[in-house]
Amino acid sequence: TLIQSLEDKDYKRASLLLQKLTQCMEDFIKHGPTDLNTNYLQKTSPLKAPDGTTWNQIGFTLLTDGSVEVKIKSKVKTLPLKDLTQLMSGNKTRDLLLYILKFSGQFSREQLEGGARKNYKSYISALRKDLKTLFQIEEDPIDSNRDGSYTTKFSASCQSPYDFFDIRHS
Repeated sequence: TLIQSLEDKDYKRASLLLQKLTQCMEDFIKHGPTDLNTNYLQKTSPLKAPDGTTWNQIGFTLLTDGSVEVKIKSKVKTLPLKDLTQLMSGNKTRDLLLYILKFSGQFSREQLEGGARKNYKSYISALRKDLKTLFQIEEDPIDSNRDGSYTTKFSASCQSPYDFFDIRHS
């Protein structure tokens, strides 16, 4: 962090962090908070896929420790749940993604719980936007089926023996 860099007298790092802060503030003034987050993620997302990547080359696995393994082509990254939460636009989209992993990428409104069930269309729309932004893939990551169910174009799995809510609140 900036404060830590200053305390450590690492002025080169502090200078770089101040430059980033200045750019973020300029983006905030120009675009407002929502666009700022989107613009920032488009530039800095650790999940940005190489050009030409399609959703079928992306995979998510909810691991036994509650972290999420993300595979982009042959590269694998493991994200603690708190890091995934910071990348998403909010807990709602993160929670929906975790539900989807629990159901291995095939789900319907009836399988969802709470707000995700009541407002599923807006949740799915927000998740689609988050995923497109994070991975920089324009194609829709989630297909809507005629029977009202959904299927992800990316692979989704869950290795965790714990209940979804236990993981989410850890």
